[in-house]
Amino acid sequence: MNILKTIFLLIVICQAQEVIGQNESRQIVIKTGEEKYAIEDYSKFYFDDYSKMDAIQAFDKYRAYDFKQLTTENLNFTHSIGTVWLAIEIENTTNSSLYLNFRNFFLQKITVYTKVNNQIQSSKVTGASLPFHTKDFRSGGYIIEIPSSNITGKHLVMCAIKIDESAPTFVRGELGDLKSVLNYNRFHESLTMTILGILLVMLFYNASLFTVTRDRLYFYYSGYLTSSILIVAWFNGLLFEWFWPNNPNYNKYPWPMAIYFITQLVFISQMLRINTFLPKVRKICMSFISISLIILITSFTNITLSSILIFSFAIILPLYYVFLILRLAKLKEKIIYIFLLGWTPMLIVTVFNSIMTVGFIKYTEIFGLHGVEVCLAWEVVIFSLALGYRYNLIKQQIISVQDENLNIIENQKLILEQMVSERTEEILAQNEALIKNQDQIQIQNERLESQNRAYEKLRELVLRQNQNLESAVNKRTIELADSNQELKNNLRKIERFNFIAAHNLRGPVARILGLCMLVEKEEPIKDSINYEIIEKLKYSTRELDIIIHDLILVLDIQSQNDKNYKRINPEESIQKILKQFQNELKKENFILEFNISAETINVIPEYFDNIFINLISNSLKYRSFDTDNKISITIEKNENNVVINYKDKGVGFESANYEDKIFEPFQKFHSNSDGKGLGLFLIKSQIRAMGGEINLRSKPNMGINITIQLPDIKNPKKNSGHVFKTDDQLNKIENE
Repeated sequence: MNILKTIFLLIVICQAQEVIGQNESRQIVIKTGEEKYAIEDYSKFYFDDYSKMDAIQAFDKYRAYDFKQLTTENLNFTHSIGTVWLAIEIENTTNSSLYLNFRNFFLQKITVYTKVNNQIQSSKVTGASLPFHTKDFRSGGYIIEIPSSNITGKHLVMCAIKIDESAPTFVRGELGDLKSVLNYNRFHESLTMTILGILLVMLFYNASLFTVTRDRLYFYYSGYLTSSILIVAWFNGLLFEWFWPNNPNYNKYPWPMAIYFITQLVFISQMLRINTFLPKVRKICMSFISISLIILITSFTNITLSSILIFSFAIILPLYYVFLILRLAKLKEKIIYIFLLGWTPMLIVTVFNSIMTVGFIKYTEIFGLHGVEVCLAWEVVIFSLALGYRYNLIKQQIISVQDENLNIIENQKLILEQMVSERTEEILAQNEALIKNQDQIQIQNERLESQNRAYEKLRELVLRQNQNLESAVNKRTIELADSNQELKNNLRKIERFNFIAAHNLRGPVARILGLCMLVEKEEPIKDSINYEIIEKLKYSTRELDIIIHDLILVLDIQSQNDKNYKRINPEESIQKILKQFQNELKKENFILEFNISAETINVIPEYFDNIFINLISNSLKYRSFDTDNKISITIEKNENNVVINYKDKGVGFESANYEDKIFEPFQKFHSNSDGKGLGLFLIKSQIRAMGGEINLRSKPNMGINITIQLPDIKNPKKNSGHVFKTDDQLNKIENE
């Protein structure tokens, strides 16, 4: 039993020692002013996922042993969102102030706390999410003074570092006095500026080569160098310092990485001549460029997505380049060796840095600080020298081509001299022939002069004849004008006579009808024969009156009498006309269909009404006795025209047999019809008077289909011409 108790006590003691060992931290003792310590070797950390913990709670959690030891294996907080609390125990035996230095530019917000006499003191807040002036020192990283650190004795320092997932985040730094920290930063900044200087020199060098050679490869490489400069400046916070010191929100947009990917892919595809050697791989390259464009767009819209794509791309692209190297190595292209020499260090560092960022391996100093920058400078120098060698080759080719051109020019010069001498001899021979022909030309000129004199005489004769013809034509023109005017006057008189005759005929016809009505009224006719004579006289007189009325209407239309256009509602006008035929339509069981989409049209109302009166009257007169009768009316506007369609299901006729006679006066298409053959003639006359057109199609027992097209103009011009007067003025015309 005692043995069991002893074993149990040993286990408890071991666990307690393990817990104490985990919560023990190494203390930094500052003895001189030039000491500098890596804080990851002396710190404990606590990660606050929600960034809600304050300094008081942090000190309490440290006393409660909730902090863990920070090592190089767990200082990678990439893809994390929250606040990292670092606890550092220091003992300062000097009177110098101590400083914390963080080289990672992407730390969003940094605050340092100390506890003196149970009072918590805080430093100035700085970070990538705050304006540049919050930095106490112009540096790529962040140098922060520890509050009250110049007091001799022991201090517990709390450092709150807010991070997000927009960039790689390694929480590491240095602690020491100002001189040692500044010297450390100046070394790294001088290295960065040296690399930037190399990149700028190579940029100007290749841009100059492009200006001289106009070779697009130098242009693409200059773009790649520009994006490389942007990347180095962005990673070290120089873009923040130079371009947007008061807009820290721009720091979270990883657009330089997208531009770097695009320019690198374009340059390498051109350098390795993928379109020539590996045409099938071109689609893969174009898809990578498209993904890079997506990264560029999402850099401003969805930072989380763009960060994931960037970290994935940083691993996939090297594998793609290795694939290109293996494929081109099979083809034994010399360019691949230059590419391997310049890019292999970058490949190694990029792969290790990407794996380290993802967290598969622990943080390594050589890859974490300037590994990518140094390899980038090496790559740029090698590629620039290779391209410079390419320029020399091009220059030598140009010189050789120029020498060949000079030789060709010399040969051509000799050939031209020989040709000139031969041509000179030919010209001399031709000159002798021309001299011989000159006499013949002189003789021909004399003949031409004699012919010209004869031509002049003939021309004078023609001119005299033309003058005689012009005078005769003018005389004849005057005679034709007088005859034309006389014909117009005679036509006007005939029109006046027709109008007056038609008008005066209506008086006797009306008197005959009146006398017949008086005879019936005064003395009823008992004799059936006389009664039938009187009825036939009345019927014949009414027919004569209708014909005279229609003739007057035709004359009125043909005389171009002024009519006022008016904008009417076609549906309302048709409804009024249908009321006149309401009983007949109802009696014959007519079906009416309307599709009138035009709200208003510009027409002569009298003509519009008369057209539909004649159409409906014809539909009633020539209705079918075998099938259901139906009238369909459609009115719609088409651009500047009004299109009217009128259909019925009457007896119809074969319109193809009467194409030239359908709209002529006194034309009848049914043998049993009592019409006068003026209806369609009147309809066409009224439509033509309004500037429209009409078309009629019909088949026996299928009714008629009439299409009318009228212009729907806003201000129609009134018809001009001779106008017939009525009433009092007719009497005046009769007297004349």
